[in-house]
Amino acid sequence: MSGINSLIRRVPPWAISLLIHLIILIVLALLLRTTVVVIRGADSDRTAEVGIELKSRVDGKTYYQSAEEFEASAAAQSQGNQSGQKESAADIASELSLDADPTSALPGALGITADDLGGGLGSDLDGVLSGPGDGSGGVGSALENAGKGEAKCFGTTGTGRRFVYVFDRSGSMGGGSRSALGLAKRELIRSFNSLTPQQEFLIVFYNQDTSVFPNKDLALADSRGKRNAESFVDAISAIGGTDHMEALKRALACRPDVIFFLTDADEPVMSAGNLAEIKRRARDAGGVQINSIEFGVGAKSSPNGNFIERLAQENGGQYIYIDVSSN
Repeated sequence: MSGINSLIRRVPPWAISLLIHLIILIVLALLLRTTVVVIRGADSDRTAEVGIELKSRVDGKTYYQSAEEFEASAAAQSQGNQSGQKESAADIASELSLDADPTSALPGALGITADDLGGGLGSDLDGVLSGPGDGSGGVGSALENAGKGEAKCFGTTGTGRRFVYVFDRSGSMGGGSRSALGLAKRELIRSFNSLTPQQEFLIVFYNQDTSVFPNKDLALADSRGKRNAESFVDAISAIGGTDHMEALKRALACRPDVIFFLTDADEPVMSAGNLAEIKRRARDAGGVQINSIEFGVGAKSSPNGNFIERLAQENGGQYIYIDVSSN
């Protein structure tokens, strides 16, 4: 029953009125068809037709309509209402229609013109992202520089968000806390502990093989990452031979901003071809800066430079020589 009531409430009042009038009309038409009566006192051949008229009041005035006139009027009203509904629906659809044209209703309603969509708005957005052109940068520059900062290691510096430490752990680095390796480990821990939690780092200790922390990508320089890195560093000992190339290639694969490269080994020498390959890989990785730290005993034995120094020079980095006997 509630469903019927709900259906009735959704039917327009004019439709209900029209339906009631049509039912009344049909019933009366069936029961009271046109009646032929004989008028007393008149010629028996003369007859009169008696019909039905419907009475209605509109705006205080009385109107009479025959059944035929009422039926025609009701049909016209029905057609008019249906036509009005169609026109109204069409008008609404026309007002609300949206298309891919940049001059459609929605951009206009929002105050966006075709010129805005055709280049003005895009160029303004580009300006916001790229900045005003005075070197101050925009949103894009701010996002790119988010988390960047400076890192230091044995006096060399680099700015970025991703840092890799490539440290020699071959047998020549010695053992014990006062060895070259012990000195390197203390500076390494101090360096990555100075990083912010938004920066990342990776450690590559190498001899003829590599030992890497962490195993996959770079570690966040948060408290957990630094604590785990210290445990890794403490477990490293000096042993084995030396392979500079594989360690550097492993570091460059991470696409860092800066590499701190430390070794005490003049041998094996990196050839001109090796240096060219590292330079190419550094460029392909986005222009990686490589800082070189050379350990030695006493005065520098090669005052005219060696491959360790050239590695820094060819990759936008800094070079420093450390006399481990004085530390």
